Amino acid sequence: MFRQLRLLDNLLSLIISYIAMNLPFVIWTLQGFFREVPPELHEAAKLDGCGPFSSFLRVVFPLSLPGLFTAMIFTFIFSWNEFLFALILTGENTKTMPVAAASMWSAVASRWGEIATVGITTILPVFLLSLCVQKYFIKGMTFGAIK
Repeated sequence: MFRQLRLLDNLLSLIISYIAMNLPFVIWTLQGFFREVPPELHEAAKLDGCGPFSSFLRVVFPLSLPGLFTAMIFTFIFSWNEFLFALILTGENTKTMPVAAASMWSAVASRWGEIATVGITTILPVFLLSLCVQKYFIKGMTFGAIK
């Protein structure tokens, strides 16, 4: 199908496949967070003059930020580290970092310095993103664990 749509060796094919792969997980994760918001808060927002969309933006969304950040971190990590789709759907010009790292490995002569550089470069964005949203991630992981 990707060949017929001329999406092979194109980053759009990876984006489409990553969305299809991660969307069920994100929906499943966020469903629990949205259900934990008490209905009384919706009613209070309605009494204060908020419509459904305004109630969501001003009440539900801020309370669900830990869940959103947790889903975002996991989705980013799953997509960043994914290997199989990237290997099949991309070519020389559109390789992802894990595919580029694997292509540097050779049975005859491995370039260890370059492999180490690619490894650090691959890990660094996930590490920095995790540091930036660490507070929300920890809240999201422990949300609902203690009653």
